[in-house]
Amino acid sequence: MKSATAFTAALLSLPGGTAFVVSSSRSDHIAIQRYPTKQPTRHALLSRVASQRAPGTAAEGVVPDSQTLSEILAAAVHAASEAGALMKAKVGADVLKTKFNPKDLLTEVDGQCQRVIEKVVSKQFPDHALLGEENVEPGAKASTLALSDALDGGGAAEWLWVVDPIDGTTNFVHGIPLSAVSIGVAYRGKVVVGCIYDPFRDELFTATSGNGAFLNGMKMKVGDQETIGEATVACGAPPGVLALGPCVRGIAALAPHVRTTRMLGSAAIMLAWVACGRLTCYWEPDLNSWDIAAGALLIQEAGGEMTDILGGPYSLSTRAIIGSNKLVHEEIRHILVEAKATRPDSTPQL
Repeated sequence: MKSATAFTAALLSLPGGTAFVVSSSRSDHIAIQRYPTKQPTRHALLSRVASQRAPGTAAEGVVPDSQTLSEILAAAVHAASEAGALMKAKVGADVLKTKFNPKDLLTEVDGQCQRVIEKVVSKQFPDHALLGEENVEPGAKASTLALSDALDGGGAAEWLWVVDPIDGTTNFVHGIPLSAVSIGVAYRGKVVVGCIYDPFRDELFTATSGNGAFLNGMKMKVGDQETIGEATVACGAPPGVLALGPCVRGIAALAPHVRTTRMLGSAAIMLAWVACGRLTCYWEPDLNSWDIAAGALLIQEAGGEMTDILGGPYSLSTRAIIGSNKLVHEEIRHILVEAKATRPDSTPQL
């Protein structure tokens, strides 16, 4: 095997004693090799996945076994690496296709990356459903309806892949190397697999439910800041004008109390950076499910806390989110509540 980058040489120690090595001898091809340690054959594993997906075979709330999660995570890593290679090749190029609006951009590469991911999923897990940003009209109403249809539309698929092929498209268009592929996989509505790949730093963030979170194969944990004065807090500004007011109010309310505030333009990266301890907290008053799903699991599995800004539990339908190292979570959340930064305004306030 030729020498490889941090990502392509990363040994992904996955649950159940199975290790995956991701390697590459050229930039446009990523190979995933599976080295089982006294584990069932691939056929047996896929049969186990199929049996778990069969209607009525699993009790509500049961998390799939570690081998099933490992198989799905391996596919997510494969898909993310292929999409990431496309991103890296075309960042900053003249790829602008259409504009949802002047602040919410879409490129031809978004669609290409999503098709790469769809191809991997349909080949390996043909009975899984996929909700991708590029198949949904812009706006909170459309994304909420699409998620509801995916989760409740006939109940045919127990597994749902929630995908943002390029999270941070505006950064991508302008050649700013802060965007990522985000893939979350939910089982019966609960996210159980998360994968975020940042091709520009060659960083792969992964997690499976109950098995911890990893950065390039090394276990990661949230930061240890115990006071709000030590906290580095990030936030985002959604493109809609109704979300501008709560963002500004929240930043203004937090600024006197925290060490610093950052706005990086990619929810996936900011969530992943909370999970690995680079940021203490990330919040935003209006996000779509594909922006959050993978990163939420990363934070939870890294020992952090993920809720809505009002304090309710996180779910795929949560739009106003806060993720943190847990230690400062409630203090920051209460400041945001007092600042009325918990949801978009009903009318423009600024």
